[in-house]
Amino acid sequence: MDGSAFSNSRHLRQSTKGQTRADCRSRRPRRAQSAPRRRWLISPEGFRELRLSCLLDLRACAAFLGCSLSTVQAWDRGRDRIPWSAVRLLRLYRLGDLGALHA
Repeated sequence: MDGSAFSNSRHLRQSTKGQTRADCRSRRPRRAQSAPRRRWLISPEGFRELRLSCLLDLRACAAFLGCSLSTVQAWDRGRDRIPWSAVRLLRLYRLGDLGALHA
């Protein structure tokens, strides 16, 4: 038996409903083609400028965002990607919308 017959027989095994796997694959509904997902990225320099515009040092920023100091340091140095939720919170804080949350 050659290798091609073995690899083709794998796709022709019967499923529990009596259809081959190839038939099951061909009847799956296709997803609509959508626009590529946007990735919102901010540079470490942009994050640092945003943090400093909020008048927050590294420790205060970590306390405000509820994460560790080392995490904020990693964002500040560009070692880790900054989550968009952190950027949004800092932007809202800078606008004064979250002043009541900051104790």
